[in-house]
Amino acid sequence: MTVGCPSVSVTATNNGPICQGGTLQLDVTDVPGATYSWTGPNSFTSVVRNPFISGATAAATGMYSVTITVDGCIYNASTNATVNAMPTTPTITADTNGTGTQDQACPEQPLTLHASSTGAMSYQWYSDNAPIGDGTSTLIVTSTGNYSVTATNGTCTTPRSAT
Repeated sequence: MTVGCPSVSVTATNNGPICQGGTLQLDVTDVPGATYSWTGPNSFTSVVRNPFISGATAAATGMYSVTITVDGCIYNASTNATVNAMPTTPTITADTNGTGTQDQACPEQPLTLHASSTGAMSYQWYSDNAPIGDGTSTLIVTSTGNYSVTATNGTCTTPRSAT
């Protein structure tokens, strides 16, 4: 705040954390008659009050600062934004625990499915679109069906990967 200027409370915010590929929305208190000047990571600049970054990547993570100028008075605010990387869509492989050839189980014998995804912390398994288990990258199935899995890294979940 500039000396001799009225006290104005300004707050900068954002909609993070968001997932990579999403839209990062920045916002600051509306000050009537003001101009806005934003700066941030990855050479970001904007002169609108509530700018956004479509298709945000991890490079958009960091501190965003805004300078608000009105009638010669200058106010500053900042907000720290986080863009989380999306884990890779899982790949499913199968083995039959010695009861048949890989990816081909003998009838009524268990089949072990394995999911792998870079950046994943947890998995959610589905059978014919119904959730059937989570938390591990391995699932033992004893019935036929269409199996799929998603990977999550805390806040970002991949599309389903099918067998």
